[in-house]
Amino acid sequence: MEQIQPSPALTFRVSYSLSEYLSIVRDHVPDALASYEAEQGKPLTRNPGLLKLLLVPMLCIGFAIKKLQMPVCSFLIDADGIRRTTRLGTLEVPWADVVAVHRYTRGYLIRKTGGAMPLPYRCLTSADQQLLESFIEAWRLERDASSAAAA
Repeated sequence: MEQIQPSPALTFRVSYSLSEYLSIVRDHVPDALASYEAEQGKPLTRNPGLLKLLLVPMLCIGFAIKKLQMPVCSFLIDADGIRRTTRLGTLEVPWADVVAVHRYTRGYLIRKTGGAMPLPYRCLTSADQQLLESFIEAWRLERDASSAAAA
């Protein structure tokens, strides 16, 4: 009788640091601005210097609020999706709801409708990263196949 093997899953816990959070967000800002400008056909602001000046203080405040609400996040990532558990509850994001995956200096940023989840590299062994990359590749192939079918 053949045994059914459980699907591989990646599990880890993270308590984000301000420096890695700022690093991931700073890396993401150019992508986010370019995406916004492409969608809207106009720049977000006429004064990008002011935006850069305000960005870090706004991010620090946002980080402090998030850190109070969710000091530790536990992740379970498998072929079905991403589950993040905090003291506020569990957020389940099927891969079909992932909008984009970005690889930045200090971690992945998994974008979903209405937000994103940073996944710091420091929380992942090389085997974990390989497994995560296999889930990302399966997501990308499915997304591309769905886009081709819709065209």
